[in-house]
Amino acid sequence: MSVLAHGIGSRHDLPLSPFYAFAGAFAALFVSFLALGLLWPASRFRGDRAGRPLPVPLQQLADARRTRIAARALGLAAALFVLLHLLLGRDGPERNPAAGAVYVLLWVGLVPASLLLGPVWRLLNPLRTLHLLVCRALARDPAAGRPLPARLGLWPAAAGLLAFTWLELVAPDPASSTALLLFLVLVATVCVMLGSTAYDGFSDAPSWITAVQTSPLGRTTAATLGLLAAVALVATCYALCAGATRLISGQLRHPLTVFAHSLIPIALGYLIAHYFTLFVTEGPRTVMVALGADNPVPPEPPLRPGGIATLQVAAIVIGHILGVVAAHDRSVRLFPPARAVAGQLPLLTLMIAYTVGGLTLLLA
Repeated sequence: MSVLAHGIGSRHDLPLSPFYAFAGAFAALFVSFLALGLLWPASRFRGDRAGRPLPVPLQQLADARRTRIAARALGLAAALFVLLHLLLGRDGPERNPAAGAVYVLLWVGLVPASLLLGPVWRLLNPLRTLHLLVCRALARDPAAGRPLPARLGLWPAAAGLLAFTWLELVAPDPASSTALLLFLVLVATVCVMLGSTAYDGFSDAPSWITAVQTSPLGRTTAATLGLLAAVALVATCYALCAGATRLISGQLRHPLTVFAHSLIPIALGYLIAHYFTLFVTEGPRTVMVALGADNPVPPEPPLRPGGIATLQVAAIVIGHILGVVAAHDRSVRLFPPARAVAGQLPLLTLMIAYTVGGLTLLLA
């Protein structure tokens, strides 16, 4: 176990041939690209008009006032539980469940929960619940606040995500109660997610560990610069790709945002690949600590090392394939038929580079 990664620990298990991993990834990307060009001539993703509605009983249950009150109460109770353990509990993840609750159950568990159930964090977020309670106590409309300037866009969210990943991957003692309390007084986007996950991958490499430990700048400063460089590299590559797409199409005013959604499945694939083992081992251990167990042994992963390796590679490859599908659908909607395929070539090149980088970090 290494305390440098994932806030509270990490496991390493990839007994997989690099040749088969890269060969399978390239084959999947090229076949999907060619198949989409031949079999997907028109856009099929139409936002709210796409998909199928849930059965009426499930919709009524999800929209019921009692369900929403229960979700808000659960989020508020969980936040109070973590805060009390940070203030009054013992230090160290072996005896205090607060670090596992933040880094594993929330940070990692929120991804599959959102994929399966939708934007559940809007109800579970304790800050939203506290804001609602205060507004009701003061007889004010919760929606009547002053909105942020439109020019800010999603930058506050990106800054908050970068701050959290710095705490998880760079801070000297990320699992300590003091570090978590300092972060929780802050206000808690895709390039930051990808870049921080990429940094997570190479932060355990012996060469990087040696460079950080021997840097004249100090470990924390060198690691911070490495995290910022990883995020900047991902963002720069995407910006160059968007510029090339604009040159080919000749008509996109905002190429950076037009295809940004195609990076989301790639980021999710990276998250699953890097955090699966952590979640299925440290998650149950955190629950055992919360129930009163003293330094329990985490359970063994449900898959053997070979199965975990296959799952991790498959998550990255499938994430990139879904990204290619999303980019193709947006391309055939925006571009003339003669340019629809050519307009995707920069994105395909970018996704191949991301795939090579992601698999290299996993297999290194």
